[in-house]
Amino acid sequence: MNGCSWKATPVTLIDGTVVDCDSEAWRFECEARYILNMPNKPIRIATLENIEKKRGLPSRQALEDKILEVWTARQAKAS
Repeated sequence: MNGCSWKATPVTLIDGTVVDCDSEAWRFECEARYILNMPNKPIRIATLENIEKKRGLPSRQALEDKILEVWTARQAKAS
């Protein structure tokens, strides 16, 4: 048998939704978290500008919305 035995594991998104670790929703949230964790705002803005150049304005706006969602959830947990 030559089949791959790897199986996606469940992960929980910031909104509580459970998805597989290989889902687009998890990839998207990981990208938002990655940008949010960058050391400063100018680096985050430059990264978002590069994303806009490569993928277009709607992709950048969707990512900005997800970043805000993650940031808001972190603030709620911290208080």
